[in-house]
This record gives sequence, C-alpha cells and structure tokens, in this order.
Amino acid sequence: FKTIKINTTPSKTMRLIPGHLEITNGEDKGKAFLIQGYPTKEGSIITIGREVVSGEKSHSHIQIDSRYQTVSRKQAELIYMDKKLNIRNLSETNITVVDGNELSLGAVVELHAGSVIKMGEIEFQYKL
Repeated sequence: FKTIKINTTPSKTMRLIPGHLEITNGEDKGKAFLIQGYPTKEGSIITIGREVVSGEKSHSHIQIDSRYQTVSRKQAELIYMDKKLNIRNLSETNITVVDGNELSLGAVVELHAGSVIKMGEIEFQYKL
C-alpha cells in the first residue's frame, strides 16, 4: 500500500472486525484490507489518521501516509460493538464524510455494507 500503513501481523488481543475496507481512489484504488479492533468497554476500536502508533495498538490503527495533509493526525475511530460498525469523527479541521454526509466533531454514525467514508483525499468503502 502507498496510501496507508497497517500492521497485518496477527495479534492475540485484537479482534478481527467483520468485512473489510476497500480503497476506492488514488494509487491504491481497488486494494482491500481487513481491520482489527482494540478491545475497550465501548467496543473494539480502530483509529484512523496520520498519527504514528506503535506497540500493541498499532494493529488497530490505519495510518494514512503523511503526504495526505487533508487527513488529520487523529481523524476518526471505527467502533465495533453489538455486531454494528460505527464511525466517530475526531477532526474539527478535516471533516469525515460518510455516504455524502459531513460528520460534526464527535458525531457517530453506523456504517452499512457499501458505506463510503471520505477523509480529505482518501476514500474507503466498507464491504461485508
């Protein structure tokens, strides 16, 4: 991948989230990847952004390449709980857009099969 960095090594503490994300534009268009969540009381969490995350939580982070300045260091979180995948916008500057709708800071919406997530120049589609 040229657009993202993701740790694909299996982890004992992470939980694989059903489905996958597919990059729908740019250099990695058509490439898909599975996601793993870090267990919390709120659910299994996957962070997304330009921030570099190391250690055990690196398995549950989708790092956007630093050349994509339209994506924040802490852009969004995917939250998997009760067999539902939600996304929370963490950025006030670079808004997360889901299915054409801009999410305000802290807003959470459920993702469905086919949902399109846009973060600056990067776009993903959630597929089951």
